[in-house]
Amino acid sequence: MSIRSPNGIRKLSACPNCAAELGTAPVGTKPPHTYCPSCGTPIRPVWWQTVLVIMLMMLIDFGSGALLGLGGLSLLLFEILFLIPAMLLAMFLLFKNIQPKYATRGSVPPSLFSR
Repeated sequence: MSIRSPNGIRKLSACPNCAAELGTAPVGTKPPHTYCPSCGTPIRPVWWQTVLVIMLMMLIDFGSGALLGLGGLSLLLFEILFLIPAMLLAMFLLFKNIQPKYATRGSVPPSLFSR
């Protein structure tokens, strides 16, 4: 099972288990998969796309509070209330523009210290 297409190009959104193509056309019309529809393996977006979602979420969350001119306790309450909508907006914006790559859920991300 190869995650390369017949012409030798690596599939962008292939299942890491069965190599089924999970991409949608056009990009961003569906949320990322949590299970492979072909083999049922639990999957998730790769670690660097998750980090991008978190960074974009924090930028939206803290940026919107700062743009409204909030400060102190009102800023803290606004950030807590706006956290989930900011995460959903960040996922929508990121996966609308970048097709998700998948890893097996529970797999350890690469590290300099792993053996």
